[in-house]
Amino acid sequence: MKELDPYIELIKLLLSKSAVKLNKWRKEIMVEVLILYLIIPGRMNFLQLGRYSRSGEQRFRQQFSRPFAWLDFNLCLCKQYMGSHTAIAFDPGYITKSGKHTPLSG
Repeated sequence: MKELDPYIELIKLLLSKSAVKLNKWRKEIMVEVLILYLIIPGRMNFLQLGRYSRSGEQRFRQQFSRPFAWLDFNLCLCKQYMGSHTAIAFDPGYITKSGKHTPLSG
């Protein structure tokens, strides 16, 4: 997997620079999850993570039951490549936006 080495190094660098304090095992699982996110086609769930990795599905379930500061991690990633001008946007795609459910303006 030499093609993935730059991504693995980037993820490790970001995990070490971010305010998120992780132990060795947690860092390894986060690197694995983020690499699998790049590799797995289509829908990603615990079953897929277990299928495409050397770890079992239960390991991912246990790790995701613990909190992880995704916002801090993403901010560190943005600062690394985007500089000081950063904006965060959230698109709640689960909210219906057309038809009878559209709020009336006015």
